Amino acid sequence: MYANIEHELRLYREYANQLSKGNPMTALTIEITDDRMEQLKEKAAKLGITPEELVRAGIEELLMQSDMSLKAAIDHVLTKNTELYRRLS
Repeated sequence: MYANIEHELRLYREYANQLSKGNPMTALTIEITDDRMEQLKEKAAKLGITPEELVRAGIEELLMQSDMSLKAAIDHVLTKNTELYRRLS
């Protein structure tokens, strides 16, 4: 089930190791709910990585997507949840 993700994470680790050599790194602090943190820890543990590595991989994935595919994904989510957003406003 996670074979593809594990392969991508191995590639990401290699990429991150190369990137960090000689490149300055910046720390980022975010706030998430305790529930989300627990989910993040569980998912990372299943993949055999740290929560930080999982978040870093997600950021890399997002930044590597083309602007058009990102816009399409955002449009899809917004369209799918239009009624929910209307009720919440």
